Amino acid sequence: MLKIGLINYLNAFPFSWPIIRDQAEAKNWRAVLARPGELNKMLAQGELDMSLVSAFEYLRNKEQYILAPGISLSSKGYVNSVKLVSKVPIEDLDQQNIYITSASATSISILKILLGEKNIHAKELINYDCHQGVPNDALAALTIGDEALTEDFSAFTHSWDLGAAWRELFQRDIVFALCVIRKDALEKYPKEIALLVKKLKDAPSESFACEETFAKNCRQTYPEISKPMTYLRNLHFECGEMEIANFNFYLKLCAKHKLIDQVFEAQYYTDELGYQHG
Repeated sequence: MLKIGLINYLNAFPFSWPIIRDQAEAKNWRAVLARPGELNKMLAQGELDMSLVSAFEYLRNKEQYILAPGISLSSKGYVNSVKLVSKVPIEDLDQQNIYITSASATSISILKILLGEKNIHAKELINYDCHQGVPNDALAALTIGDEALTEDFSAFTHSWDLGAAWRELFQRDIVFALCVIRKDALEKYPKEIALLVKKLKDAPSESFACEETFAKNCRQTYPEISKPMTYLRNLHFECGEMEIANFNFYLKLCAKHKLIDQVFEAQYYTDELGYQHG
């Protein structure tokens, strides 16, 4: 049975709501809900066959994967759920410790790129458990997802929205997550993969087409988040030419800042060919 990973954050609910709703009728696949960092590990270890994962996960394990076309989770400038909170101005963080959550590999890479472009060099990036919240002694911390929307950051006087910072610096948006397929799953589950690629691609449009019901389910599933639909409108979920260009730009910056070895050409899945170069 094919296992597909879905991000257990509000930002990915437009994808997961129709998939979870239809899972009861599925005979050949099962959905697994988890945070992006957990899905990254599960996919890399072969515990999932395909998944929505951090875009950076594709970069670091590209030999194992291909990308599903037409599917992404991307910013529209200000995003509110990926931010660096700090007790001092961002420019004063040079040679200071910064706490980072491993819940999303893409957000960490984006932070490293933005700091590098501003010539800010952290003394150390220290991992913290997002389930436990930002450590009390943190001078600055990266926070993402639902935790970024719901935790109390009143102790921090500065907040740096990475989506807005990326847009200001590069006049581009961030591709945070993509649908990634393991190459070794293609021969085992060709029909299931073709079905689920289509379902994921269509899921956001289906969710927003039933906006009243979808909004009700958002509030029920994520009751701690106020105005979930307002938040979701700060994101987009397709992967067309603009998103591919934004992803390729990010890929080149990851190479520039030595987060990956070199620039390469991404591979995209097709029903007919299994995969093709994008």
